[in-house]
Amino acid sequence: MKATLTQDLLTGDCRITIKTCSEAINYMGEIFAFIKDNGLYCRMNTDFYMVNFTIRGDQELSGRIPKIMGFINDITCGRVKRD
Repeated sequence: MKATLTQDLLTGDCRITIKTCSEAINYMGEIFAFIKDNGLYCRMNTDFYMVNFTIRGDQELSGRIPKIMGFINDITCGRVKRD
């Protein structure tokens, strides 16, 4: 998994781009619940090899980075239980 934060220095708008392998589809329920519970605006693109998530927000998105990165780490290390 690779996550990149981009922030517009003039407006403060943030974008987090997360690229991962297609196995992330196995965790779609957990990912959707995390996005919904945290009120994030997220777009997903996928092909047979990669899944790309783009989370957009204003300046307060940068304050949510530790929580987002913690969730990514939990998924990567297998600490998130699938249904």
